[in-house]
Amino acid sequence: MKRMVGSEVEYKTEKRGKKLEAVMVRIMKNVEWKKGMVTHWVPEELAGVIRTQEQEVLVYRKEFVPGGFAPDIVGKMVKFKLDMAKLEATCVAVEQLVDESMSMIGNIGTQFSELDLLHCPQLAQAVSEDSRLTRDMGIMSTREQRQLLDELEQFLPTLGAHHVGYKVVVEMVRQFEGTLLDRLVGILTREFFLLSQTPAGAMCLLDSLSSLPMELKQCLVHAYSDLTSYQQAVDHLTNPNSSLVFQSSLPLMDTSLLRPLVLLLSPGLESLAGHQSLFRIVEHAEHADHQILFLLAAQLDAEHLLLSPDQSALVVQLVTTGNVKVCGLLLHNMSGRLATIIHSPHGRDLVIAFIWSATDLQVELVLEELCQEQDDKVPIIVQLAVDRSKEDGLMEAIVSQARREVLARMLNIFKVFRERVIACECGRRWIGCLSQKVNSGCDIQRGTVIREQEEEQ
Repeated sequence: MKRMVGSEVEYKTEKRGKKLEAVMVRIMKNVEWKKGMVTHWVPEELAGVIRTQEQEVLVYRKEFVPGGFAPDIVGKMVKFKLDMAKLEATCVAVEQLVDESMSMIGNIGTQFSELDLLHCPQLAQAVSEDSRLTRDMGIMSTREQRQLLDELEQFLPTLGAHHVGYKVVVEMVRQFEGTLLDRLVGILTREFFLLSQTPAGAMCLLDSLSSLPMELKQCLVHAYSDLTSYQQAVDHLTNPNSSLVFQSSLPLMDTSLLRPLVLLLSPGLESLAGHQSLFRIVEHAEHADHQILFLLAAQLDAEHLLLSPDQSALVVQLVTTGNVKVCGLLLHNMSGRLATIIHSPHGRDLVIAFIWSATDLQVELVLEELCQEQDDKVPIIVQLAVDRSKEDGLMEAIVSQARREVLARMLNIFKVFRERVIACECGRRWIGCLSQKVNSGCDIQRGTVIREQEEEQ
């Protein structure tokens, strides 16, 4: 029943007494659920922010389904339906209403013994809902801050993953300076991956990254240099909590951190298919290190995945960067197979992206294959021109990127198969668009010649 919330339905009603009741209901469209973490909440506004792997969206208290809200909502994972027009969440519910104080992730827990709380009053204060510790920290002297860190240091990993205690750790990051802050960041760096797995721990790291000076931010994300296990890396990039930490850390990672991570992930790219973390790596590499783009494409090529439907979105993203080596690998895989590739939706997406992004010579080779005669079939370009079901931007890409001479050759091919091409509206549209581009090129050249002659006179 919960899965049906937010779905579009068709129904019939009957009047029973003074009420209208639905007597026949049919689901027309299932809701597409999204997941994210509530990162901010303003009680006065009864509103907050949900951070997903793609974006941040607004959420209001009134949009939570009955029983779907939690008092300490910050740090909770929620599922919701996205109103794209307003970028607001609707039909919101906390994903897991579990007792986080009893949870255990890896070797890090969020449970404190009664003896710990008794022997360390500051720890008891740190996990108390009505604690004044975060408010008082700003007026503490350096000596008092050092004493606080000495008392809490052994508990900091657990405190950072606690749904209340993480706020104390974040406030320490904001208030501490000098060697005290260095000590604190060192602890967070050591426990980086375990903390990132829990909702509160991820919030602790995200808020710390937003508060630290640049050199300490880079020190914190240097934790990625400790990743040596492929499975640990995949888990970190795909876990709902830690993936948010990774995506926030990515802009701070230089080549010395990112290349080893990509090489570590390379054998398992198939298991990361379609995941936002992988797309974000490509986005970052496009601006920071093009060699990473080639490493990813080369691994896909080695595993024969460049033309895989499951990796289509990733390959399109890689090709769209315009990296010559990446486009070269794809060209090698497509050459001689375009007749098959072009007729699948994901294959057409690859070809369109390639034509828009590859070098002139690389595009020319693809267009040459489209124009080639086939033993028992018409040229591929004719098949494309008469296919009513495939008007998806390929013609626009060809008209925009092809040389005028190539377009003229295509028009000559259409003349040979005139009856077939002009028999359908889409074929006539191809002829019209190509002719307009070819003729406009002639007009431009003719105008240039006339101007040059006038100048000479």
